[in-house]
Amino acid sequence: MDTKNPPDFRWEGAKCEAYHAAGVSIGIMHLDHLFNDTKNCDKYMNDLRKTVEEIEARTQFLGEQGVKTLEIMRKFINHPSFDDITYSLQN
Repeated sequence: MDTKNPPDFRWEGAKCEAYHAAGVSIGIMHLDHLFNDTKNCDKYMNDLRKTVEEIEARTQFLGEQGVKTLEIMRKFINHPSFDDITYSLQN
């Protein structure tokens, strides 16, 4: 039997994938920063910006922690600070 998921369920999966993609983008750019690969440090910034914009358009589906994470991602996009990421990972 073939059943269809309600729209909010499909968004839940897309939200998880979008959050994962955003986190991976930040992680790869941070790794490039650690390797002093300045050429590639912002390679995924446009993709990250687009993904975060898509998530921001559907914040009604986010919990409190999801909103906080989204705000942190937006701050990173507006003012990238790889040193802040390194600091937070060390503490």
